[in-house]
Amino acid sequence: LKLIDNQINNNIDSVISNVDLPVQSIDNNLHIYHSEITIEKKSSFQSHFIIIQSLDDIQKFRSTIITDKRCSKATHNIFAYRFQCPITNILYHDCDDDGETAAGKRLAEMIRLMNINNVAVIVSRWFGGILLGPDRFKYICNSARKLLEAHGFGLKSDRK
Repeated sequence: LKLIDNQINNNIDSVISNVDLPVQSIDNNLHIYHSEITIEKKSSFQSHFIIIQSLDDIQKFRSTIITDKRCSKATHNIFAYRFQCPITNILYHDCDDDGETAAGKRLAEMIRLMNINNVAVIVSRWFGGILLGPDRFKYICNSARKLLEAHGFGLKSDRK
């Protein structure tokens, strides 16, 4: 088990580079990475992600974000995760729309298409008074994708 933990930590170190975005530590080995807040048609979006090493990490991450002073006031905290257990090789995944219909599924599908495991993502949205319609999915997923890519996830070497 210690060997698996060391392998995960080595992979984490190789993925996370010197990115100048806010980082919050919630445990010795758990760090939440936050994006800058973006505004689209008066709605504000901020993404948060964590590299998870166990299913317990998911709950710690989610409760930390939801109880954060600013994020607790968000209209929606859209959530998705994918975790592959290193011992059993079972892939766990789930999502939650938090009232933003179908947004959790879209976020989970984006993570799957990027072929990323062992991450949990929350996108906080503060409603700005303008209904975004289906464009809201683009803003939510782009916010999360940009944060993940800024930390080396989902990048393809053949991308131009």
